[in-house]
Amino acid sequence: MGRFRCQEGDVVATFLPTSIQFVICDMAIPKIGAIHLPGTMLDSADAIVDKLERSNCKRVISVHTNVKDRDIIDMIKDVAKVEEKQHPRSFIF
Repeated sequence: MGRFRCQEGDVVATFLPTSIQFVICDMAIPKIGAIHLPGTMLDSADAIVDKLERSNCKRVISVHTNVKDRDIIDMIKDVAKVEEKQHPRSFIF
């Protein structure tokens, strides 16, 4: 988490399936003093925007889902582009 420049009190959203990656994030994020905002792989783009705006999220952690319809990372990047225009901040993918 240190290389992502997370600081104490920062909100870090995760969009991960139930996996070891989620468990690691769930334990590591609070350990550095950040706030974990778990998202679901089923969230719509509108739901992602709402979560990120309301929480003042600083970082997003996700994985490629290999879903035929639309990969979650692609959807989050699209959301971040819209967010960046409305509210400049930095997201790391």
